[in-house]
Order: sequence, then C-alpha cells, then structure tokens
Amino acid sequence: MSNNRPQALPVQSENIPPEIKSAIQWCTWKYVSKDGKWTKVPLQVDGAGAKSNDPETWTDFDTVLSAYSNSKNRLDGISFMFAPPVVGVDLDKCRDPKTGEIQPWAQEIIWSLNSYTEISPSGTGVHIYAIGSLPSGVDIGMLNE
Repeated sequence: MSNNRPQALPVQSENIPPEIKSAIQWCTWKYVSKDGKWTKVPLQVDGAGAKSNDPETWTDFDTVLSAYSNSKNRLDGISFMFAPPVVGVDLDKCRDPKTGEIQPWAQEIIWSLNSYTEISPSGTGVHIYAIGSLPSGVDIGMLNE
C-alpha cells in the first residue's frame, strides 16, 4: 500500500444541480486504509457509518456541506446515495488528471446520457447522475458480476 493518503479534489458545491441538492440522500466520507488500500468510507455527519441502503443514515445537502466545510480536513468529501429515480454511473480511469482529457470511450457515454457529470474525487474518473431505473428483472448484483 502506498503510505501516501490520497488527496481528494475539493467539493465544488456550486456546480451541483438543485434537483440533486434537494434530495435527502447525502452523507460525508473520508479515506481510510483497509487491507493495504485506501478506500472511501461513507459517514453520517455525527461520524457514525452511513450505509448506501439505509436512508436513516442519510441527510440533506446543506447539513453535509456544513459538516464537510467545518471539519478542519477530517472529512475528504460529500457523497450522494443513489435511490430511485436518481441513478449513477461511475467511470473509472477515464480522465487524465493533469490535462483533464477524457478517454473517447468515456466521452461517448457522457454525451449519450446527456446528464449532470462530475469529476470523481481522485480526478481520474467521472460520476454521471441521471433519472432512470433498472429494467424489470435486473438486480443490481447482476450488474457487478
């Protein structure tokens, strides 16, 4: 494992669309070393663990932004927890952090979805937010195989 803790890009809250900001689907996160790798751990604003499948652990945008802004660098970012009708696409290793160039395959996906897209905290990928749902009979676990 690299001993160097990853440096997340700063949150640019002004770029997040109001439709996403208005959802009560937010948490904070920080980098934690696990099994020799740095991983992003979702947290509630009180420091307890947040869960992607438990809305009781999510809060509103203003609360997480305040917690992040006032954390004196104890938190690395804010996260949106996906729940219908908002879905997300995570494209990894598709962006050069020095030049900002997006790989052609990823640019095609971004253009075809024509939705809010942001640079991932690492600077090497992108996150796409869209309104949608999985086709009937498709389970999220099937997509991860």
